[in-house]
Amino acid sequence: MRKLQQFWSNLKSREFSKSEKLRLFFVAIIFGIWLGQWSFLPNYVLLGGVLLLFVSISRKIFWLGIFAGFLLANSYVQWRNFTDFQKDSLPNYVGQEVQITGKIISFPDVREKNTRFYVEAESLNVPNNSPLIKGVRGISQNPAKISGKFLLIIKNSFKNSPLIKGAGGISRTDHPEYSEFLRKNVQNLDYGNKISVQGKLIFPTSFTADFDYRKYLKRFGVQTIIKNPAKFSVLAQNQGNWFLQKAKIARNWLEKNLEKSLPNPHAKIAMGVLLGVKNELPKWTKTDFQNSGLMHLLVVSGTNVAIVIMALGFLLRKFGRRISFAGSLLALLFFVLMTGADAPILRAALMGGIAGLAIAWGKMSDARNLVLLSAVIIGLFQPQVVQNDIGFALSFGATLGILIFFPIFEKKIRGILKNKDDSPLIKGARGILIILGVSLSAQIAILPILNKSFGYFPLGGIPANLFSEPLMPFIMFFSFISTLAGALPPFLAKIIAIPAYILIEILLQIAHFFAGIPILEFSDILNNFFVLIILSGLFYGLFSRDFVERFLILEEKL
Repeated sequence: MRKLQQFWSNLKSREFSKSEKLRLFFVAIIFGIWLGQWSFLPNYVLLGGVLLLFVSISRKIFWLGIFAGFLLANSYVQWRNFTDFQKDSLPNYVGQEVQITGKIISFPDVREKNTRFYVEAESLNVPNNSPLIKGVRGISQNPAKISGKFLLIIKNSFKNSPLIKGAGGISRTDHPEYSEFLRKNVQNLDYGNKISVQGKLIFPTSFTADFDYRKYLKRFGVQTIIKNPAKFSVLAQNQGNWFLQKAKIARNWLEKNLEKSLPNPHAKIAMGVLLGVKNELPKWTKTDFQNSGLMHLLVVSGTNVAIVIMALGFLLRKFGRRISFAGSLLALLFFVLMTGADAPILRAALMGGIAGLAIAWGKMSDARNLVLLSAVIIGLFQPQVVQNDIGFALSFGATLGILIFFPIFEKKIRGILKNKDDSPLIKGARGILIILGVSLSAQIAILPILNKSFGYFPLGGIPANLFSEPLMPFIMFFSFISTLAGALPPFLAKIIAIPAYILIEILLQIAHFFAGIPILEFSDILNNFFVLIILSGLFYGLFSRDFVERFLILEEKL
C-alpha cells in the first residue's frame, strides 16, 4: 500500500516525457470512447472539451489537455452513436414482408443449423402479389432506394421444416419445391454477390437475459434480420472488394483441402485456428473447450498471433534482429491474407502482431504506445467495437497483459537459466518457458473479462492454457501443411496430415481432461476487486519508471 501511495505521489509530481504524455492522452481518449456508449449532455461535454483544450494550449497546462481529450472523445462517440443509424431505414419496415435488393458484404458464416450473411440494402419494395405470401394492402410495388444493413439467416437443412409465419398472420406450409430451390441455390450466396431477398424483417431477440443480441449486432451496423426468406436470387456476382474476393477464393480452397486431409472435428478445429473460419463443433467438443477455458484457441485471437509471431522471431534470431523482425512481419501479413482479412481477424492480428513483433524486436516499451494508438484508431472508426466487442476486449487485454506482465516473467526466466550453457536442451527449455510466460501473462489480464462476459471462470483454464499454448505454433504450421497436402490424392494427403492430426488430438485430450475441473463463479464484488488489481498492474506497467528500469531495461534479451 505504501509503494502504491509513493507511486501516485511520484506520478503527480514528476515531469512527464513526451512518450508518457502521449500514453496518458491515448488512455484518456480510450476511456472517453468507452464511456460514450451512455448518452450524457453531449453538447455540454463538447463545449467543455473545446474550452479546456483552448485553456490547456494557451496556458500550457498538461493535465487540462488530457481531460480535454477525454471530453472531446466522449462527445464525438455520443454523436456517432446518435447519427450512425439515422440513415438506416430498415427498422421502419419491421414486421412486414419486403423484397430487398442488396449486396452481401461478409463472408458466409456457416453454422450447424444455418448460414449467415450481412447484406447492404440498396432498394426495397413491399410485394402485393407473392406466390407464397398474402400481400400487404395499399403499398406500392415500386422499389425505392434505401440504406441500411441487415442480417440474412438461411437454414442449412430444410427437410420437413415449416416456414415462418407470413404477413398478416397467415401460415406458410412446407413447399417441397421451395426447399429444393434452397438446397440448390444457397451455395450461390457468397461475398460480393448482388442479391434479391424476399422475407419478413424482424428485430433481433436475445437468447438469454445476460446477452443483448441487439447491441451485439449494432457493432456491425445492423439492426434488423431476415430469417428463412420466402425466396431469393443472385442478380450479379463479384461486386465486392477485389482483394477480399481473391482472399475468399484462396480460403475456400484451403478449407476444402483441410476437409480432405483431416477428419472432423480435427478439420473444423484446424479451420478455426488457421483460417479464422467459424464452424459449429460437436456439442461435446464445444463443451470441453468452454469448461477448460480453451475456447479462444479455436478462433484467431491476439494471443495466438503473438505466440506464433514470437516463436518465428525466436527461430530467426540467429540470422540477426532485422531478419527476425522482417520474417515475423511477412508471416503476419501472410496470415492476414490467408484468413481473409475480415475485421475481427484484422483487429486480432493487429493487437497480437504488435506484441509478437515487440518481443521479436526487443522494443517492449515502444509497443505500449502502439497498442494504445491502435485502440484509439479502432475506437474512432468503430466506437461500438471498443464499447461492446468481447473479441476486441480479449485481444486488447491479452496484448497489454503480454507487454506488461511478460517482462516480469522474462526476468524470472533469465534468473532460472542464468549461467546455463547454450545446449539444444537449454534452448528448447528457454523457448517453452517464454511461450508459457506469454500465455500466463495474457490469461492474467483477461481473467476478469472472461468472468464478466461468461459469468464464470474455469479453474482448469490457466493450467490448460499452459499446456496448450506451446502446441499452437506447431498446430498452425502443420495445419497449413495439411491444407497444401489436400491438393494431392486423398491417401497421400491423409499421411502428410498425420502430425496435424496428432497435435490436434492432444489439444482435444487436454480440453477434455481440464474440463472436468470445477468451474469457479466469482461474485460481482470479487470480480470488481480483480479488475481493480489488474488495472492497477497495467497502469503501473504503462506509467511507472520503476517498471521500465526493473523489467524493460535488461542487460541482454532472451
